[in-house]
Amino acid sequence: MDKLESKQITWEDFATVKKWKQKLELNSIKGEFPENTWKSAKTWMPKYVKFSQKTPDELIEEALTDPEIAELSLRRFFNYLKKEGQQHNSARMGTYGVIQGFYSNNRIDTRKFKAPAEQIAEVVRTDSNYPVFVWDDERQKFKLNRPLLQGFLRKLNDRDETAALCMISSGDDVSDILKLTVGFVRNQDPRHKRLVKYDIRDKTGIAKISFYSKEATRKVRILVNTSRKDAKDNDPLFVNYESERRREFRMKNKRAFVEGIDELPPVKPLHRRSLETDFRIAAAKIGVTLERGKQSPLRPKRLRKIFRTACEMAGLSDDRTQSMMGHSKKTSSQGYLEQPREILERRYMAVEPIITVLTDPDDNEEIIKIQKENQKKVDRLEELERKQDQMQEQLNSFAELNQDLPMTLRKDPNTGKMNVESVNVDMDMFRAGGNEEKADILRKQREKENE
Repeated sequence: MDKLESKQITWEDFATVKKWKQKLELNSIKGEFPENTWKSAKTWMPKYVKFSQKTPDELIEEALTDPEIAELSLRRFFNYLKKEGQQHNSARMGTYGVIQGFYSNNRIDTRKFKAPAEQIAEVVRTDSNYPVFVWDDERQKFKLNRPLLQGFLRKLNDRDETAALCMISSGDDVSDILKLTVGFVRNQDPRHKRLVKYDIRDKTGIAKISFYSKEATRKVRILVNTSRKDAKDNDPLFVNYESERRREFRMKNKRAFVEGIDELPPVKPLHRRSLETDFRIAAAKIGVTLERGKQSPLRPKRLRKIFRTACEMAGLSDDRTQSMMGHSKKTSSQGYLEQPREILERRYMAVEPIITVLTDPDDNEEIIKIQKENQKKVDRLEELERKQDQMQEQLNSFAELNQDLPMTLRKDPNTGKMNVESVNVDMDMFRAGGNEEKADILRKQREKENE
């Protein structure tokens, strides 16, 4: 450790750390240096070096002599972190995820190192107080807790609300959402009701396809046509607002921004921490109880999990769900992605009603049902009206025929009954061709027959 302090060098300057970085790059599933992984290393490695009072090179040299020394050092570091207030699972991840990786990438066999069992996270208990799915007694099924999520979204600005809807409707990581560009939106056919993204998931390096729901797509397009209308295609979709840049100026210069004199900091891509902070503030505004240092039940990662649950509720197979979220093996994911967009979108449409937040599709179904019933009644009424018109036409035709018949064929205006004798007389006249003498002979023959 004296070597680290005396030469004023940092832990990143040591050969074992450089080797660690090289191995991370060589083993990267994306073929490039994993920046996010290294951010975690920058968080945990300085703490470990300070705790052990040894340089990185000394730690590896010690482990090469006896790997159990390294294992014991990790266990003590883990317990130290917990005493310092670090949560069990977080300390476990930092110790046996990041620091153990430092050893294994320097050819220390860590396969037999035993990590403490993972505990049920405290956030699970917190989440249960604010369920994102609730039981519907009337319809006898689980459905999205729309009142909770709608109240939460109303407390967000347009940008953050759009990002939240994208996470809920696609299952994308917050990092994937914040990497979206303006061109991603502009270059898609506006006739499509849903945006689609073919991508490689950062965390797994596996290809995936993401659909964004109709309501998320509408919000994204509005964002592009308003606050990002002057941006270039390669510019990020989600950026910091002017108010946030003013706040950044104030924090840096310890004074308020003066219009016409000062220059605002440049527009930057929205950082995930800023989004997480905005989510916490919005959750607090709707009455969600938050403890300092504890995760919010309405955090980005939990919103993403809504999509997975919805896939299960829609009856999608586990393999198909994994492929949609970029979790599955490359072979199965590739087979899924090779299918036509129309087929994939049709499968997504089975999930979409479950994850639609701003409206309740069940209510829409009721409206559609009522509309169909009303339409049936309208169709029946129109059918009856057509029949009535037909009957009226027949009556009109009969009336015209009635006008052509002799007066004696008509009903007696006093009794309303047909005059039979008059009918017979007229029939005799018709049969006689209008000749009265012949008609008289026919009448006498008829009377004789009737005697």
